[in-house]
Amino acid sequence: MNDVEYSMEIINDRFRIWQPKQGYRFNLDSLLLAGFVHTRKNMQILDIGTGTGVIPLLLFSKEPALQITGVEIQPILATLALRNARENGLENWMVLGQDVKTLGPSYANRFHVVVCNPPYFRHRAAILSRHPMEQDARHETLLRMEDLFLQAYRLMRPKGHFYCIYPINRLDEALCMAHQSKMHPLRLRLIHSKADKKARAFLLHAGKDAGRQMVVEKPLILHQANGDYTEEYKRVMGGGTLDESSR
Repeated sequence: MNDVEYSMEIINDRFRIWQPKQGYRFNLDSLLLAGFVHTRKNMQILDIGTGTGVIPLLLFSKEPALQITGVEIQPILATLALRNARENGLENWMVLGQDVKTLGPSYANRFHVVVCNPPYFRHRAAILSRHPMEQDARHETLLRMEDLFLQAYRLMRPKGHFYCIYPINRLDEALCMAHQSKMHPLRLRLIHSKADKKARAFLLHAGKDAGRQMVVEKPLILHQANGDYTEEYKRVMGGGTLDESSR
């Protein structure tokens, strides 16, 4: 820990978050995913690969009365997430420094919601990041999509909900994995840089023991034609939710 430099930022003018200056740092995908998740009071939520804990902080900003467990395999990031939980006084946020695949039977069928901003790239399918911490966060060296979907199903309770974000070239794979793991896709939202550009990523909401009808929501456009942020994007950047009309 001592040879890693850190920076502190403010989430929603409310929470402090410490993260490494180099290597793994939270990005837009975490903000979009947190804005896509539906929460209710007293929900039990699991954040797989929680990193330094930005998604829990964003969810707490919207609904303080949650019980959130973050699991993080990288020791430095898990330690920072624990620090962020402690310094923000969030006693209803637990951080587990371990591989999600090693969570024991007491965690099975436990969570109302499982959320994950996963590694984007298949192992050996892209040039590895130079920083080892970023390699494991961005590439499937430790958690493959197949394992993620299986663990999400195992850990969520009946009628539970799973949320994730992936690059658009993995859409068919994600839908296939959802069905193979006995989850049903419920909502799909494609993310575009501009309205006239191809989709670059997607948000997926799937359910355990849920209905089989998937709703494809209106596209999420990040920039107007002149390059300015869209109103929805500006709201999400401020830690808000996505448009209610898309739900």
